[in-house]
Amino acid sequence: MKKKGLIISTVVMVVVLIASLTTATYAWFTADSKTAVTPISFEVTTNSDLTIGVSKTNRINSGESIGQNLFMSGDGLTYNTGTNSWEGGEEGLGYTVNTGLDLTNMTQALFTGVPYDDKNANTTGTIDVTLNPEGTWVKANGNGTAVTKNTVVTAVANDDYLDVAFGVAAAKANISKVKIVIGINPTAGNTVLGMNAAISYVYKVDDGSWSQLVDIYGTEGSATTAITGANPTTFHPISIPDITWNPGAITKEITIFGDGTAAVTQGEIHQIHIKLFINGKDGDCNNSAGNVGSVISINFVADTVA
Repeated sequence: MKKKGLIISTVVMVVVLIASLTTATYAWFTADSKTAVTPISFEVTTNSDLTIGVSKTNRINSGESIGQNLFMSGDGLTYNTGTNSWEGGEEGLGYTVNTGLDLTNMTQALFTGVPYDDKNANTTGTIDVTLNPEGTWVKANGNGTAVTKNTVVTAVANDDYLDVAFGVAAAKANISKVKIVIGINPTAGNTVLGMNAAISYVYKVDDGSWSQLVDIYGTEGSATTAITGANPTTFHPISIPDITWNPGAITKEITIFGDGTAAVTQGEIHQIHIKLFINGKDGDCNNSAGNVGSVISINFVADTVA
């Protein structure tokens, strides 16, 4: 485990996605629509408070003995879509994670539903899609919450949507809580939230259950919500060093471990699995929501005790 230079903040920042979200039908992208997505620079850095890594299997590791050998960090990481696993890099948690992910093929919204091979059983009518984080994720054409059966295509993890399982440990004795902050930072100059309002995610911590679907803007905003003005705290973004929140920014915080009152066990590894996507069932995934952009960031934050 090597430290990659001097980092002075207490935050682990993962810049996930810079997206210019263009046209879509309500509520699923059409087959010929495009979402211009800048290739991702997906890097993780931390100071000496925390060490982090990706799970080799890209899944939460179960059992009482969770060791360094189950994770990878550093440069040279590659996601293998065939085996749903990480390769390359350095074994163990470290101070940097560079996944090299690129989501330029993300051209349709998605949700979970039937596998692509099942669609040919009936190519008329629609299918019902329900949330099953461990099930098959699909992208399709449709209208509203209904999906046309003969357009269903299996979505590919870390190509059509973000799907990463992390390990994190306190590297110092005075850490009292480790949290993750998911932030949506609309591009400066956007006048409405647009497609940002259709971004959703689910997560799982350690051996717990998957969360309910989190609509990141929820009732706080819609595709047509105006974000004019200079005040970036409209949606209460959490202060993160080195991030300037633009008007319309929002943050969601998840506690991974620790209660903030006592020091956690130094070196003990905990895990979080996140799946983040443009929600095709969301009413804000529609034509009027296009032509906006944002930076989606994931930040690991450490609280300390005196």
